[in-house]
Amino acid sequence: MNTLHIMIVDDEPKVAFFLGKALEHSNKGYRVSITHSGEEALGIFNDHPIDLLVTDLRMSGINGLELIRQMQASSPQMRTILITAYGDGEIEAQARRLQVGRYINKPFPITDLLNAVQEMLVE
Repeated sequence: MNTLHIMIVDDEPKVAFFLGKALEHSNKGYRVSITHSGEEALGIFNDHPIDLLVTDLRMSGINGLELIRQMQASSPQMRTILITAYGDGEIEAQARRLQVGRYINKPFPITDLLNAVQEMLVE
C-alpha cells in the first residue's frame, strides 16, 4: 500500500502546524507536507504528486480556489478540502464548480477535518 500524501496550505503557520500534526498523529500513516502559500504549494506539487490538498481560502498571492484550479489542471484525480473563516454562498458555489470534495468552515473541531480526510481518501 502506498503512503497517501496530504498537503496542508494555510498562511497561518500555527494553524498549518496544528492541522499537520493532527493528521500525522491520526495513525493512518499519511505523509503530510505543510506550506504557507499557494505559490510554495505549487512548487512542491510540481515535484511531488499529492493525493489530497487541504487549503485555506484566503491567503496572500494565490487564494485557495485558484490553487485548487491550477493543481486540478494537471492532476484531475487529486482530492480537495477547502477550509475558510470567510465562506459565503458565492465561495461555496465556486467550490462546487471546482468539485471540491469537502468545504469546512472555521472554526471547526479537529475531528471534522480528520473525518473529512478519511472519507476523501477512501472514496
